[in-house]
Order: sequence, then C-alpha cells, then structure tokens
Amino acid sequence: MTIVANQYKDNSSRSKSAITDELTYQLSSTCSFTVNENNNHIHITHKYYDHAEFVLYRINIWNPSTPPVFIINTSDLTKPLQYGLEQLKRHSPEHFDKAVTEAIQSLMEGINERYYHVSGVAYKITWRFDP
Repeated sequence: MTIVANQYKDNSSRSKSAITDELTYQLSSTCSFTVNENNNHIHITHKYYDHAEFVLYRINIWNPSTPPVFIINTSDLTKPLQYGLEQLKRHSPEHFDKAVTEAIQSLMEGINERYYHVSGVAYKITWRFDP
C-alpha cells in the first residue's frame, strides 16, 4: 500500500485541504498492538482516536484555564507530511492552525457525531506538536 504523501516530490505546492486530509488519514491510522501469549489474543489500540475520545468527553468539564490538549507526536507523521506542515506554517500560520484543528475535529466527530455537534466542542480544541 502506498501512502498518498509519498507520491508528492514537492509538498510546498500542496493545498491546505490536501494537508488536512493527509494529517487526518495519518492520525486515524496510527495504531499499535500487543499480543497476549497466553491466549493468542491481539489487542489493537488506536492512539489518536483514543486520545480524541478522552479530550472529547472532558473538554466541557475541564477547567477553562487549563483545557485538555490534543498532543500530536511528529514522530508518528511521515517526513513528507511534516515538511508540508512546516511549509504551510511558514507561509500561512492561520491556514496551518486551521488545517491541524480541522484534522482533530474530524477525528472527534467520527467518535460521536451528535455529541460533537451538540456540545460545542469544535471551537474549544487546543493542540500541540511534540517530538
């Protein structure tokens, strides 16, 4: 399977929407697994879906001065996407902010669409990148 980001030689020309879509894809497909050797069961965890669920259901009850932060590890992203995000941030910080926020919003909406829209969570999302 070929990741879409690897098909681009020059990410500087990618649109905000393409970067948002690729970020959403990479966040939603990041997972890990453990194998229980006693019963051969495989436990799969979806790192960013689990984190999005945690933030989604706590953001409205959290202390407003210290809201939960959605943390994205840059090590989970492909180099072409990292480069595209860096270029977007350099050329248009407001588009960069919007692209990352929209990707996270998409994950949260996929967890519980009704709660996401009714609770007003969309405009309370805070995030940051960690290595």
